[in-house]
Amino acid sequence: MMDKNRVTIGLLTAAHVRDPSDSVKGIVEKCRNLLESFGYKVEYNGQIQSSGKGTCEYVAELKRKGIDALILMPTNWVEPPAMLRPLEEIKHLPLMLWGFPETDEYLDKGLFLGSSSAFAVIKSALEQMDVRHESIMGMPDDQQTQRGVEQFFTNVCAAIELAKSAIGLIGYASMGIYTATFDQLYYGL
Repeated sequence: MMDKNRVTIGLLTAAHVRDPSDSVKGIVEKCRNLLESFGYKVEYNGQIQSSGKGTCEYVAELKRKGIDALILMPTNWVEPPAMLRPLEEIKHLPLMLWGFPETDEYLDKGLFLGSSSAFAVIKSALEQMDVRHESIMGMPDDQQTQRGVEQFFTNVCAAIELAKSAIGLIGYASMGIYTATFDQLYYGL
């Protein structure tokens, strides 16, 4: 199995220009710490993007750094194009959409997370665009969320390993298994 330390995850956080809250940065840091506790390298500039231009520039930076997967994290309401426009550059990478539900704990602290609304709209847009992705709605300290995130990135590691593998053919397929053979002339994915 692939060494997790060799997998780099890009983290893109975004919120509407009126809504980026410094309070939510603590939640994002917990998410980053969770990923790093699993053994992954996380590329994150610590900034919540608030414009399409900003997300495009940041995704270009992540691409230059050679990320293996990307997490889209709406921290509050965000206009969908601001998060979705730069995906054209990296649509071949595994993608996770991670949103935060409204919880009594955070509401009592005066922190209203519009993340769940943005999450639903962005998830719908990704589905309509036929972009393959995993979606997780949950806080980083929730065990079910942790299992979902860990499973997704375990699958990412497996996919990276499989992409490096090759199949060899000795002889030819039996006539009885033509329906279960592979195209021997197909070289790429």
